[in-house]
Amino acid sequence: MSQAEIRNYATSSDDTGFKESTTKSVSLTTLWRRKHGMPTIQQNAEKQRYLTAEEEQILSVYAARLLDAGSTSISNYVRNQAFEIKCRRSRAPGLHRIAQQIRPPGKGWANTFLERHKEELRIEKPERCTWQRKSLLLGDKVADFVASLSDVKQLCLECAKIKVKLKSLMTRIRYNKSRRLHTFEGSLRAADVSSCKLCCFVLTCSRNWNWPTATKYSLNVHHMENVLGPTLAESKILLSLAIEDEHSKGEYRGWIVPTLLDNAGDVSDPSWSSLTNTVNFAMVRDWLKFCDCNHSNGCRMTSRDNIPFFRLINCTSRLIVDAPPESEFAALSYCWEPGEQQPQRKLNKLPKVVPLAIEDALDAARKLAIPYLWVDRYCIDQDKDSPIKPIQLQNMHKVYRSAYVTIVAGYGDRPGFGLPGVSTRARKPQSSVDTHGHRLICIPDAVREVQDCPWSTRGWTLQENLLSRRRLVFTETQTYFQCWHMHCCEAIPTNLTRAHTKDLTRFKEFNQTFRVFPQKGIGKTGAEIEMRIQEYLSRHLSRESDALNAFLGIFQAFQEIEHPVNNFWGLPMSRFGWTKNVVQQPNRFTEVDQLYSTFLSSLAWSNDLYDHTNAHVLERRHAFPSWTWAAWTSLRKFSRKSITRDSVSPSVKFPLRQGQCVQLENYEQMLGSRNSLSLFQPCILLSGWVTTLWFSEDCSDGDAIPKFKVQSPIPTHKVSILADLQTLEQFRRNSVSEPSPVLLLGGGSSEHNAAVTSYCWKDVQAIILQSLPDGTYMRLGVVTWSCLGRPSIDESQGVMRVKELFEARRVVPCCQCGCQMSTEASFDRYLEDDSNLMEFKNATIRLV
Repeated sequence: MSQAEIRNYATSSDDTGFKESTTKSVSLTTLWRRKHGMPTIQQNAEKQRYLTAEEEQILSVYAARLLDAGSTSISNYVRNQAFEIKCRRSRAPGLHRIAQQIRPPGKGWANTFLERHKEELRIEKPERCTWQRKSLLLGDKVADFVASLSDVKQLCLECAKIKVKLKSLMTRIRYNKSRRLHTFEGSLRAADVSSCKLCCFVLTCSRNWNWPTATKYSLNVHHMENVLGPTLAESKILLSLAIEDEHSKGEYRGWIVPTLLDNAGDVSDPSWSSLTNTVNFAMVRDWLKFCDCNHSNGCRMTSRDNIPFFRLINCTSRLIVDAPPESEFAALSYCWEPGEQQPQRKLNKLPKVVPLAIEDALDAARKLAIPYLWVDRYCIDQDKDSPIKPIQLQNMHKVYRSAYVTIVAGYGDRPGFGLPGVSTRARKPQSSVDTHGHRLICIPDAVREVQDCPWSTRGWTLQENLLSRRRLVFTETQTYFQCWHMHCCEAIPTNLTRAHTKDLTRFKEFNQTFRVFPQKGIGKTGAEIEMRIQEYLSRHLSRESDALNAFLGIFQAFQEIEHPVNNFWGLPMSRFGWTKNVVQQPNRFTEVDQLYSTFLSSLAWSNDLYDHTNAHVLERRHAFPSWTWAAWTSLRKFSRKSITRDSVSPSVKFPLRQGQCVQLENYEQMLGSRNSLSLFQPCILLSGWVTTLWFSEDCSDGDAIPKFKVQSPIPTHKVSILADLQTLEQFRRNSVSEPSPVLLLGGGSSEHNAAVTSYCWKDVQAIILQSLPDGTYMRLGVVTWSCLGRPSIDESQGVMRVKELFEARRVVPCCQCGCQMSTEASFDRYLEDDSNLMEFKNATIRLV
């Protein structure tokens, strides 16, 4: 359409509006779009705004409120609200059909809107971050705090330099960044501490956190939500104090909250007021109520477990009664005093005088509206000859799992210390200092307080910790609460709703700073039993005879997971193997194969994480057999070897106390719900291949504790010996004059264990034996060969022969074309050495 045609069309048109528009020099493009019934560019632009200017102004006020409230998804909120505003405007009379056709704005519309109004809203969008208010930048808050330290009369020379250092450094620090504020170097000398408030406060904090003495500390600033998660506090910054000495750098860090003081000298934000000397039971009730209302999986039980011979203490009448059905109760976990006398008879009522921890637990349960309390010394029959005591001990896991909450006496090494903040036991005061308009409050380190307390070092308390659904720990300074999905402490006023996910079922992933206990109790797979044993080995027992009793609850809990794990005198085994090879290729192994593989792997445990040549001198608990970890005190590690059952692995039988023997594959059926300690003898019958080895002492390292290696017939350095001093010395003398017997268990790699098809036998494990005068044997250690030749069995003589295998390397010569790359090529080949040969004979060993 030419320009002349457009002008002719404009003159002949009866549309007055169009005539007027042509008199105002309307562009030809606009005229053309009008003729064809298309919207103009301006109309398209107005349509893309989605809202009118007045409506956008209303929406900007709404966005400002969202930003002030700390909303993290401001773009989604703005987009949804814009859709609501347009729909509300289109719902005028006669426009219902139009309102139904309205669609939400595009996903990029909200960012365009915020960009258009960013100056008005005082917001900006940093890289990879959501929209934030400029007025809430961390540097502005730090500037206020730094300015409060301007009075140098009460500061030492080092602290007086803080203002000068930060004048240019602390501007424009954003939420997601942390920055060092100051380094204290030599400022904690006695002369300075007496006159400088800040130095004195730093030294007091380090002592309250039980830090070692240091000469260099750093003061750092962080955004509070990045460290503590959402809190109820108005403050947006958090200070940290850390040791910067070379030997302790990165190991010690504590937290300090700066809060502004009002004109009266009180904290303007009451959420961060110092801890009182008594427990805030109202806050504890809020934690429990929130867990009851929102958490389900793990934290709540639909019905209580059926616990035989279950008794409870009535918190009001103090009577010890048979547990009423479905009644709520609290369980008490505390430290027994070494050598403490326990009740020798069954009681029907608490004595008038009981240890302070039990009295305080009764008081705490009443304040939490819990009617009953379970305490082991009064609710378990303590008579050592009682027939029901083993049954009660075996059901300990059900007690703690069924408890509404477990009350933990996390302070003191005996029950007489009580629960701090409940009655007479006072709390340790919280450190703080008022300096130039601010109060710096030291936050107690709940993690270190719980981990360093005597309760965390006792053997019995491990199962009480892991099996409990909810734990309420009374520490020296505060109370700490943790269930399966959240953790809280009195010193940190947490906003529970914001700290949880949208469905309120669990804490967000980043809120883990002060989490003390494992998140999911004992674990969900059989592979985690080794970690639980490892944790238990680092703990102490008042009575050595309780080495397995204190772990029975955890063993019972592992019998109830999806793939159950059983044990024989502490050695775990399962029909659903937990090794990597078994999991990856489950079809290659039957359940019986997996049962044998896991048990033999546990029988070949050692005190080494890796295969090192070592001998460990420990003390023996003679009430337990030599082949279980429970027989030895002060173990550093419990490391199982990886063994896969093959044709040369031994058969396993367990003798009953009546005299009969039970095959390993029938053990679970015979055991039922009973305890193996009372049903079976502490010994194992192993029928397999036995040979003798010559050991020699390896003195290359010059250590005081001897190390050994296999000298012949097939040498290896991978030997791990575990014995008491007398047994080790006897083995050392005998190794010079006579060989020692070993029992072959099997290889560790499932890829090379089929002897008839493989060219080598990898990670072959055997246990070292020591004969006893009565014809039995004790387990002395483990020996490992990395690679052996395939075994050959002479059935006529009943002998199995295994040759040494060594690796040969050959370099390929140069090509005729002179290519140099081929000279680097090589291949490995395994060759058998006929000179080194082990001969095994079939034998039955009684291992005690």
